[in-house]
Amino acid sequence: MTHLAIVGAGLAGSSLTHWLLESGFEGTITLFDSRDPLAGSTGPTLLCHPFPGRSLAPHPHLSSAMNSTTTLLQKWMLLAPNLIRQTNMWRPLKGNNLKRLSQSHQDWWTPRGQYAHQNPWIDKPPDIRPVIAEDIEQYPAFKTPYPALKTGPAFSIDAQELYPVIHKQFSDRGVRIIETTVTGVFQQDKKWCVETSETSKQYCFDKVILAFGRQTRSWFPHLNITLQSGSLLRATPAQPTPIEALSLNGLHIGQHNDGDWVFGSTRWNGTPPPLENETSLLQSRLKETLPHAPTMTPNTSIWSGTRTIYGSDRMPLCGELPQHRNIFVLTALGSKGWLWGPWTANLLQHQIQGLSAPDGLDTVNLLRANTEDGWYSPFIHTQ
Repeated sequence: MTHLAIVGAGLAGSSLTHWLLESGFEGTITLFDSRDPLAGSTGPTLLCHPFPGRSLAPHPHLSSAMNSTTTLLQKWMLLAPNLIRQTNMWRPLKGNNLKRLSQSHQDWWTPRGQYAHQNPWIDKPPDIRPVIAEDIEQYPAFKTPYPALKTGPAFSIDAQELYPVIHKQFSDRGVRIIETTVTGVFQQDKKWCVETSETSKQYCFDKVILAFGRQTRSWFPHLNITLQSGSLLRATPAQPTPIEALSLNGLHIGQHNDGDWVFGSTRWNGTPPPLENETSLLQSRLKETLPHAPTMTPNTSIWSGTRTIYGSDRMPLCGELPQHRNIFVLTALGSKGWLWGPWTANLLQHQIQGLSAPDGLDTVNLLRANTEDGWYSPFIHTQ
């Protein structure tokens, strides 16, 4: 029987735990949850959609990634149907978005597009269409001076409330969840022992998966890791106003299950700005982006989180450490976490169990970041 430790209980660790349980993994799973207040996975409402950049050109594995995310979220919907909602993403065509989104839509997704015959997403293709008058009539708050495209499938995920539900289900299925911070890993008697902030506690395992986010930069200081932070404001519209999801000029807008709007973007480094500054700025940006948005009453708190991004290609890092057998990494989901995270976690669970990995592991394999000393860690010690 294999004993696994998964360090990190956010999107990476929870997705990996899910796939291991779904695969019938024969062993024990211990999930370490640091309850990091700045974890990028735990926003009040997060958005997932297949084209988060400024282009609709499909990545070779985009279809597989979206399928993995949809499969996982549909499973989790059974546990918390009100916390995960399928929606559509509106992309107003303004500035750089106008040319790149429009051209890529024409090139890849129209029958006569110059790259349509190369499109790898041929099974259950996404829904991409121009916003029409009926859409504006249904969601008048989304009216802008610009034409827009509407893409799906997309999801609104009330992550802050979702993870406790998912973790409860893991616990019911035999996963041990320990709420503590892992401070190091060391080798002893062919096992990997996990040190925690509780100095008297020590846990030993056959395999350890480091599925944390912003700690990656301190654990692996030579990697090309970028930390990008931002804030989300949750606010109540003056009158109930149903919306879908919208992204324009770095401002992302979604809706919580209780009708509140949640909006924000990634734009600060280091210490979060003062609460009143963030609240005022986000409200101004919302009104500038959506002139027909209702008046908003902000909640008393604003959520801030930090995303971890591998700077070279902004794709996740996943796999076994080259110098430490049975220590694996699943990190850098920050740029497009909910889109690529579940798929990457599924690839890793195949590798952990010694199964043949599905196509795509090379896209996220951590060896592409194996520059000199790249995976050295001051927190991993061998005999």
